Amino acid sequence: MYSCKHNQLGTVLFVLVSLTLAFNCSTTAAADLNPKELASIRWIIQQYQIGWNLTGTTCQQISPGAISLTCLVDKAKNEESITRISINNLPVVNQGNPDPNLVSLIFPNVTYFSLNNLVRVNKSFHILSLVDNPENSKWASIGLSSQLADPIVIPDTFPIYLKLTAFQMSAVRFASNVPQSLFSTPTLINFSLLNIDFTSPNFTIMFDTTLVYPKMKSIQIAFNNPPAYTKFVYDDYHFPSLSMVQYNSLYPYNVTIDHSNVTDIQFSAIKLYNANSTFVTLARAPAAKSMGMYFVTFTSNITHLSVLDTVRLSNTNEIVAAKNLMLVQYAGPTFTRFPYPNILSNFGSKV
Repeated sequence: MYSCKHNQLGTVLFVLVSLTLAFNCSTTAAADLNPKELASIRWIIQQYQIGWNLTGTTCQQISPGAISLTCLVDKAKNEESITRISINNLPVVNQGNPDPNLVSLIFPNVTYFSLNNLVRVNKSFHILSLVDNPENSKWASIGLSSQLADPIVIPDTFPIYLKLTAFQMSAVRFASNVPQSLFSTPTLINFSLLNIDFTSPNFTIMFDTTLVYPKMKSIQIAFNNPPAYTKFVYDDYHFPSLSMVQYNSLYPYNVTIDHSNVTDIQFSAIKLYNANSTFVTLARAPAAKSMGMYFVTFTSNITHLSVLDTVRLSNTNEIVAAKNLMLVQYAGPTFTRFPYPNILSNFGSKV
């Protein structure tokens, strides 16, 4: 059983301490960290040259006063266990070399793992390979950001063991494909790849919308390499839980939205291509409230989007008919000719 340790020094102090522990349970825990987790966090300290205490045996000793590590105490075993790791842009400190014989990183109670702007010492190790093991059964969310200087590798079958609900990458360079196996994680709810890049034009995103994604609720993708697929269909059968989809590519593609529950639709292409190169067909989206189209051609009559109230356009085709719009923003001038004066009366409010 895991719990936070605290001292009862009167009612008021008890409340204050309890509130503090709710945010960082490691501040008063005296038990040593689980041996496997201690070895794993020390390896991370050396691999990324983090300025933490390499000889510390508790979370508080390892990262004093920081919120990078959140830990709980297992009373039965009298040992700490890490529940959250968030390492963001820390100063580089020489901590020696990480163990070259490491097989895996063990953090069985971690639910959230985040790295920001860190560079590996030993380039032969890949963080996502090391954490994908049977002991890390509670991992739910992984976030990597500002990893342009040190590219990330995603194994072709990742994840095998992790039951991820969220996978979020921002300003990351990949030295591999983003595999289909990641999208097909049956527990995945939120997926986000923003401002990503690849080390080779041969790498890309392997995302096939003809497969079924039972829990996927939001998808955000923005990347620069040629996609493995150029036709995407978002419908109720393949995406029964979907509510938001955003896609931005340097290369042309075709999209069809035929979905009952999607509320936010955002598609863009790059201005290096003619807007007619990318097509967005709005077949059905009765729940759509917000829409953004940038350097694409889309269905011009959107009266069937009955609850749509916010539209943002840039360098697109014109809208010929709409209902109930509350906010319209547009830019051009090459492909945007919206709205003509005689069309204004078809809109539910002023532009």
